[in-house]
Amino acid sequence: MASWDLRREEGPIFVVCRPAPVKGAAKRAKEFVAVCGIAGIVGLSPDPARRRIVESMVEVMRHRGPDGEGLISTEHAALGHVRLSIIDVEGSKQPLANEDESVWVTFNGEIYNYRELREHLLGRGHRLKTSGDTETLVHLYEEYGPEMVHRLQGMFAFAIWDTKRRQLFLARDRMGIKPLYYSQCGGDFVFASEPKAFFQHPGIDAAGHGGDLALSDFFVPFRLRPPSSKGIVSRSTRASRNRHRGGFG
Repeated sequence: MASWDLRREEGPIFVVCRPAPVKGAAKRAKEFVAVCGIAGIVGLSPDPARRRIVESMVEVMRHRGPDGEGLISTEHAALGHVRLSIIDVEGSKQPLANEDESVWVTFNGEIYNYRELREHLLGRGHRLKTSGDTETLVHLYEEYGPEMVHRLQGMFAFAIWDTKRRQLFLARDRMGIKPLYYSQCGGDFVFASEPKAFFQHPGIDAAGHGGDLALSDFFVPFRLRPPSSKGIVSRSTRASRNRHRGGFG
């Protein structure tokens, strides 16, 4: 298993967060369910092959996003997205970045209170170029970091790649409506909306013997560590395979 060291400048940081429950979220979620797909890989060392792998991961989830697809790659990360357009149909193509492209997001879901968040961000000096809910995520992250999730109301699964900090931030909605699966495979941290996307990675095979997790682990809820809001994988904190209710998946 690879070591993820928060103190090494060349090593990425992984943060996984699941916010506290919000009253009425389950009722609202039943009213409408949007479908998109996200996927990505972040690694300790540069690898141009990640882009090709994420392209394949996105391709096998094309049924989740008939309205378009997108992909970005940097030295340590590749993020992909397939889209079903609901809000801001002509804009908000993903992955989407902030003004200087230092923060990228790939997002599946709907943020119910995005209009209020948008006004709040504009009041704090942020410049938003789209009218959708996706862009609010990158600017909320700029403003509040991982604590941003406590301001969200909605159903969501998203990944934010911070190029300056070399930090990957994953979050999933409180009720678990939007799926988010992840695994560690050698020097790569891999995530996707569907388990079958993982089998596009050469280190994970369909028999479930590759990577850090067996196939069965993809279908069992778990999270990185028991703390209530977030966990970080570092040299001294290895990914937990203990089963915790309410984890990701």
